Amino acid sequence: MGTVAERLAGFAADLQIGGGPAAHAARRLVLDTIAVGWAGREAPGIAAIREQALQRGGRAEARLWGEALGVPASEAAFANGCSVAALDFDAVHEGSILHADAVVLPAALAVAEWQGRSGQEFLSAYVAGIELAHRLSLATPRDGGWFGTSTAGVFGAAAAVARLMDLGAEGIHNALGIALSLSSGTKQAIVERTLTKRLQSAFAARSGVHAALAAAAGVTGPRDWLEGQFGWFSLYEMGDPSRVVDGLGSRFEFIETGIKKYPFCLCTHAAIDAAQALMSQHSLSASEIEGVEVTISPYMNRIVGGAFDPSGDAQVAGQFSIQYAVARGLAASAPGLEEIQPDNVRDPQIGRLARSVAIRIEPSWPGKLTPAAVAIRTARHGVLSRIVDRLPGSAERPLSDEELEAKATACLAAGGMVQAQIPHFIARISGIDSLARVSELFLELETAC
Repeated sequence: MGTVAERLAGFAADLQIGGGPAAHAARRLVLDTIAVGWAGREAPGIAAIREQALQRGGRAEARLWGEALGVPASEAAFANGCSVAALDFDAVHEGSILHADAVVLPAALAVAEWQGRSGQEFLSAYVAGIELAHRLSLATPRDGGWFGTSTAGVFGAAAAVARLMDLGAEGIHNALGIALSLSSGTKQAIVERTLTKRLQSAFAARSGVHAALAAAAGVTGPRDWLEGQFGWFSLYEMGDPSRVVDGLGSRFEFIETGIKKYPFCLCTHAAIDAAQALMSQHSLSASEIEGVEVTISPYMNRIVGGAFDPSGDAQVAGQFSIQYAVARGLAASAPGLEEIQPDNVRDPQIGRLARSVAIRIEPSWPGKLTPAAVAIRTARHGVLSRIVDRLPGSAERPLSDEELEAKATACLAAGGMVQAQIPHFIARISGIDSLARVSELFLELETAC
């Protein structure tokens, strides 16, 4: 059967996605990822990154989304990857806690465009990459300070790109070994609420392209990059090799990826949902709320439990504050893109409501994303409470195809796409595996850029 590393390389080289549930799930994730990336093009920090890519120039191998001009594939992977991560609205796997699509898709799509690959070829490579990344993360405890989306995601990007470059199992194995030297990312960027958070997955996307390019040039990588003395498991978090390959090729872990309902860190979604349900069920208005308490797990508190402070990077502060997220859940019928715009995050009235949200940590709750409980005190009803243990948009409570299309439409419009073009673009993405070349996705958009 070979080593785990050999089996992963063989899987990435040979996978063919036809029809069925895996193809349907993959197409949904492609639509969601491109749409949220389109919406994030002008987010704080991102417009400057895109402009840098255009100014630096280079071979026009792949386009920046929403632009008629092309840049080198590695730079397209980076800039588009930044856009995908910017609004924290991209898909997350609840088990692996990975934003794998934000890493793998920008890299794979850029290289597929450059290499003239078909939609079917792209989709198979993309699925191979995200599946590999999720399996690496699921096999590790994820208790340290590494940002797993980047540390595991770079391997998924490298595998997908090497596949699209026709490097075969041996070349993919080398690309994965090279990616070991490029695996990095830290949660410090999250806890300090900095814009670097939205760059980390993009660094991994670009590094995945570079790893595959090096392998294509004949550079060899460590054979035992996963289980070796100084391999990935040893350096990061000791994992279970058997978990990585359990059911490999017959069971797809990526299908469990959740598509976000709210543009906030996933650690806040259960609390937002609880707040929304209480407001709706009891016909409450924000003006009659006298006090709010949210109960979360220790892990959730580490990520989103800090005091709400929008004085720095306001958008990131809002996205990673459970106080702000709950406040928006109390004040808005459905918190969306408007609620994370910097000026709206700094709104003094919502700020007062956010800072009034008390946080209670329940040590016995081991969950990373659920459960969360919200208690609201009012004069009319006394204390009302609700606990949510299944995330909206998760595999257990998935968005319908209609809800996903509505989200994609809102994101594409927010990113400046001409309204009349949106239905055609969505339809083209939804049928991406029928395209002779993935570059056909962007036909007719160039004239509006």
